Amino acid sequence: MTTTTETATPGAAPADTAAARTAPVGTADPGTAAQETVLVAHTVDDVPLELPPGLVVVLPGGLRIRSGAVLAPPPPPPPAPDVAPPQVVPPDAGATRARAAELTRLVVEVLAGRRTPEQLTGLAAPRVLRYLGAARAAAVARPTLATAGRGGRAGAPGCSTAPPPRAARVHVMQPHPDAAEVCATPTVAGRPRAVVLRLDRRSGDAPWTVTAVRLL
Repeated sequence: MTTTTETATPGAAPADTAAARTAPVGTADPGTAAQETVLVAHTVDDVPLELPPGLVVVLPGGLRIRSGAVLAPPPPPPPAPDVAPPQVVPPDAGATRARAAELTRLVVEVLAGRRTPEQLTGLAAPRVLRYLGAARAAAVARPTLATAGRGGRAGAPGCSTAPPPRAARVHVMQPHPDAAEVCATPTVAGRPRAVVLRLDRRSGDAPWTVTAVRLL
């Protein structure tokens, strides 16, 4: 945009305040001109605080500025959807923990040689039964820590060379309502071990099934 200049008339008194006039203002296209309202301010104090939209203000030194349109306030944000937060703890978490502890006890009894893997048919996946059979044989074959009985020495009458598995502390975590990850620390064949299980069910009313087991 080009600037317009004013020529002072000899003998004329200088204006004390801003003067508003209509004058052609050059545009980017030299062949066109538009009539716009121009406010010539002799001092910065002559510029009003509030300017109408589209007004061209000429400041001392030839600086030209154009007042913009009043911006409408932004629309308010849409209301947040009324969605309930996800439930972190499933409603049957207590029953799940109890069932997880029971299944863990059965798995530990198989590993300790107190049960056969076939006794868990229907409660564990076939691959879990195969793993329990192999892990059970390995755990039973390891030397046990014999405990002295009434005979007073290990191996004497009344001694137990294969102590029963002690109760394990079971920790249960549910990544979603139909899956549970279990960690327990039982004593198998007289040695502290760690057992991890994965339990799954098809729906909330279906029974839990052991789908993975590892003896550590």
